[in-house]
Amino acid sequence: MKDATGSLDGLTLRQRIIAAALSLIAERGMAGVTMSAVAGDAGVARQTLYNHFPDVESIVLAATAEHAAEAWDQLQRVVAAAAGSRAKLEQLVRHAVAASGHGGHAGSLEAGLSAEAQEKLLDHTRKTRGAIAEILEYGAAEGAFRSDLDVEMAAMLIQYLLGSAGAAVGETGDVARVATEAVKVVLGAVD
Repeated sequence: MKDATGSLDGLTLRQRIIAAALSLIAERGMAGVTMSAVAGDAGVARQTLYNHFPDVESIVLAATAEHAAEAWDQLQRVVAAAAGSRAKLEQLVRHAVAASGHGGHAGSLEAGLSAEAQEKLLDHTRKTRGAIAEILEYGAAEGAFRSDLDVEMAAMLIQYLLGSAGAAVGETGDVARVATEAVKVVLGAVD
């Protein structure tokens, strides 16, 4: 039964479609996901699905756009709440590790998307790297980090480290431990 907002089981139709697509991608990979399968898992008719999305890629792009916007807002709040560049960098690292520990779908998505869609997914990556670089630049200027720091290269390497944190969380099952060690590695590299 739908509630006053038109949602079913607490999710809007759009949310159900996106959730179904992401679940199928996790199970089968992009190549194994069809509009029929998404419709079935979302509990909607195929025509209803096509009324909202023309293809699987458009569903995935909608999901990643929403996720990236939410992640960016959260990251900005976490970093803004910290005082000083060391604290900001630590909070950014902890936030990134915690987010990667929730088993994101990005790695399994990119291989099956068009070059244009992959480019759209890079926007969040670029914004995050920019935030890291900004913290590093500020920290080097204020003397909290090494003055000889290659900010762009360090930001790239930190982002790669954080991108692999999900694998470490998956292997250990311990988000807090991975976050603590990632903070030590990152701060040790810039001190």
